[in-house]
Amino acid sequence: MGEPTTTAYLQTVGLRLRRLTRLRVALAPFHAALWADGEGAEGKRHLLTLWRPCQDWMDLLLEVLPADLPHAVRLHLLRREVEGHLLDEMYSYAALVEATDALEQVCEALLLWVEQDLNGVVEQLGEPPDEGDLR
Repeated sequence: MGEPTTTAYLQTVGLRLRRLTRLRVALAPFHAALWADGEGAEGKRHLLTLWRPCQDWMDLLLEVLPADLPHAVRLHLLRREVEGHLLDEMYSYAALVEATDALEQVCEALLLWVEQDLNGVVEQLGEPPDEGDLR
């Protein structure tokens, strides 16, 4: 089987972008609750509830990322780390905050990676840069 067509590749890039955006939307209330609820047991239950959509979107995003992409590997490892903290009876609040912050950073890095990927396709098509390009 040969290289994917430009259309198919653009559809894949679009799917990655949509799933990454949905993950970031799911992470926002989790991150906010982490800061607002603090370390208590009630807060932890709330965090577990908010974490479920994050898990779902991470699974969907990881399905469309290259398995050997360093950001994908890091995303998978951070997911396991956050889940470990949430499921541990004696979890470290500071470590959970740190892992969540790292997860946000990986999402930012993935967003830049998707943007570069999209720019590469546009350049291959020979399109001139957009007048509103902020580079």
